[in-house]
Amino acid sequence: MKTAAMACMRNEAMFVLEWIAYHRVIGFDEILVCTNECNDGTDELLDRLSALGAVHHIRNDDHGDTAPQPAGVTKVLAHDAVKDCRWLLHIDADEFLNIHDGNGKLDAWLPRLNDFDAVAIRWRIFGDSGLDSWPEFGLQLEELTMANDIAREHTAMQKTMFDPSAFAAGIDHMPKQPLRDVTLCNAEGGRRDPEAMYHPTLSDHRHVANRNANKKRHFPWRGASINHYAVRTPDLFVMKNYRGDAMQSRHNKRYMLNSRWHRAINVNDVEETSIQHHIPAVKALMSEWRTQDRQIAEIEAEAYEWFETTKANWLTEERLEALTNKAA
Repeated sequence: MKTAAMACMRNEAMFVLEWIAYHRVIGFDEILVCTNECNDGTDELLDRLSALGAVHHIRNDDHGDTAPQPAGVTKVLAHDAVKDCRWLLHIDADEFLNIHDGNGKLDAWLPRLNDFDAVAIRWRIFGDSGLDSWPEFGLQLEELTMANDIAREHTAMQKTMFDPSAFAAGIDHMPKQPLRDVTLCNAEGGRRDPEAMYHPTLSDHRHVANRNANKKRHFPWRGASINHYAVRTPDLFVMKNYRGDAMQSRHNKRYMLNSRWHRAINVNDVEETSIQHHIPAVKALMSEWRTQDRQIAEIEAEAYEWFETTKANWLTEERLEALTNKAA
């Protein structure tokens, strides 16, 4: 049973190596990353990793009027690497699938899901863990350890892993345009209502006609969850305004410090380190790739320099003030 994981990325060169290595370590056979209009070397880095066989790099600069995420999903669904895959996980560069069954790898979890076409996996939100700035070559898995203690309604959203042969399209949170009657389960393998996947724009599996069918409690963290490192650090969070939104969202005030969204996701209630038993293997794989191609570490170092220079030039005191919500 082949599996694949995909993400759409722009300016993620400081983090992409860790993301690819981690999802390789937990058992994904194929990794696909779509990039568009990168300034920090993400696309060059992925080309180097592609040459090593670590990832399939898909250029998505030609997304046109279509938002990068749905355009990227369309490209991935047409890619030869997923033609014979049973499962495709679509997440972002700041999201990591954390499997709680057995050894924390896919082969321990997938038997729960055999009878379904899609699985909705709920976010576990991680805050900035008290970091003011990102340490060079730091790992999200290592640095960001403080998470929410309970799932709150506003942030109890899900990402979806699905059978790529069953859908013709997708957005950031779920596949769309089912090609047959499809089924949905939660991360424990419990059957849920698949209605949202039939709607062209809905991005939350709880938004179905039967309001009692898919409630927050129906998507527990048991089985698996998505570690969502949505803030990382305050400067990285605000700099998302420079990068732009891959869904071309109208929520143009979302990435303000102390905005409603920032307050909702910068939660540091409890320490949550269950994912960290994979760190030695992740570090070993990252080191192997850097040894095989010395330019990988050079591109990463240049990405850190690019970020600091861009931040100094773009995130002026005046702009930071304008991007801080003082009314909350």
